Amino acid sequence: MALELVNKLPYDHPYRWDGTEVGGQKLWRPDELGADLALWLDAEDTDNITLNGSTVSQWGDKSGNARHASQASASNQPTYTASAYAGKPTLTFDGVNDNLEVNYNYSGDKATIYAVVSRLGGGSTEQWVFSSYGGTNGTPLVAPMWATGAGTDEWATYSTTFLSNGAELPTDGTPFALGLVSDISGSVLDAFTNGTRSAQHATGARYTGGGARNFIGAEVDGNSRFLSGRISEIIQTETVLSTTDRQKLEGYLAWKWGLEANLPGTHPYRYTPPTTGEPAWDADALDYIGRVQDEDGQGLELSVRIAINDFVVGCKADGIWDAIKASCILAGARTLAGALVPLKGAAPTNFNFVSGDYNRNTGLVGNGSTKYLDSNRNNNEQLQDSSHLSVYTTTFQTRNTTRTVIGNVGSGGGSQLMTIGLDRIYFRINWSAPGFLTDATTNTGFWGGSRSVSASTTGRYGGTNYTLTDNSAVPSNSPNLLFARNPDNPSNFSDARLAFYSIGESLDLALLDARVTTLINAYGAI
Repeated sequence: MALELVNKLPYDHPYRWDGTEVGGQKLWRPDELGADLALWLDAEDTDNITLNGSTVSQWGDKSGNARHASQASASNQPTYTASAYAGKPTLTFDGVNDNLEVNYNYSGDKATIYAVVSRLGGGSTEQWVFSSYGGTNGTPLVAPMWATGAGTDEWATYSTTFLSNGAELPTDGTPFALGLVSDISGSVLDAFTNGTRSAQHATGARYTGGGARNFIGAEVDGNSRFLSGRISEIIQTETVLSTTDRQKLEGYLAWKWGLEANLPGTHPYRYTPPTTGEPAWDADALDYIGRVQDEDGQGLELSVRIAINDFVVGCKADGIWDAIKASCILAGARTLAGALVPLKGAAPTNFNFVSGDYNRNTGLVGNGSTKYLDSNRNNNEQLQDSSHLSVYTTTFQTRNTTRTVIGNVGSGGGSQLMTIGLDRIYFRINWSAPGFLTDATTNTGFWGGSRSVSASTTGRYGGTNYTLTDNSAVPSNSPNLLFARNPDNPSNFSDARLAFYSIGESLDLALLDARVTTLINAYGAI
């Protein structure tokens, strides 16, 4: 099933939100939060909407806690609107007296609350989406709100100081997923708009919690500051959600209500909805995935995202992540532009490669004459006796001449991984006399060089480490090229196909080999 069509299925379709995504993963739902889920009001689930003609007398809680929202007075009931965001139902509040009271007394000091809402203009100066009236001083416990007269959107929680994002939501009915993460004991208050933190503060007077009365569409006691707008879904926990769970919640709401295009490009669910069984996403992996997807203009498959995450997490666990200073995974992305997004360090400069040179399973192929990349990482950005170069080849280069897959030659000690003739591979890391392997047969896979001492270089090829006697020299002040050498006058071009490269400080080549090989093998199965 195409992911972009998932949120178009009817609510009761067997594969709507508990169905199967491409790759066999089930789409994530808020009930995955388990005991953390305190309140779940969903306008699309008509089984939990009790109508009084065209108005709503009860909005049923799906959390399993029976914290239903109700309004006995017909004149104060919000209107049921059958089609609003993404063609789905919503509750419309008139800004005059419409509100619901939630059967929910909360006395904790932590909460995460999200609501899909819009403004329709009019109403009182302040328009409140959700309030929880309690605490020792009778102040809002958790209250996403709009202070329309001030020209800003504001949130408050146990505080005499409102949190402002410095702007105001439009009044034309544009929907937004608004979120508030509150930890009173930790003095934390974060506001999110469509997956982006829009405001944050950790100061200000706050009050202790007490039993609370909760209102939707109005402020305290349900008698003032009414909302003129729509509310389609509200989800609350009595915890501060982890970043992973918070982003899954944002992704769920965005895809359900047609807001996914409003998520930032680096959000893990900008291009695909969240699924169950996903790993704990590493922040560096998510950043890279988001930048690649943004460049591609579409999402990566879950299996690809997991492979990237596993690689980053694995390198960190092995203690080699920090030694990598510049790197590109030249495979996996859907486009050449996406493949040139750097995993770490500066982006390489492309000289003459075109989209036809790129294959997302196997990488980028040179032509042996004109095409190369400038890594924009100078050789002397590492120490003389702490430096490495590595590549992963999926098609080995022609072995009838001198060809460099990565390296430079400049004033001082250059660094190269190259082949000479039919039987030699050079591993030169800040060399004064080159170290090389003879009788090296044509092969694919990981190969690299690393220097951690002055008297030798470690080379790795064919899954084996070799110690090469080779005194170090002051590293050259010139950038390392891919598919060529001699930055001032590129030469010794390679016609290999590369799926990965890294440049940086000395590291354990065997550990890097294992991580890169697993990653590229995963890409080969795309």
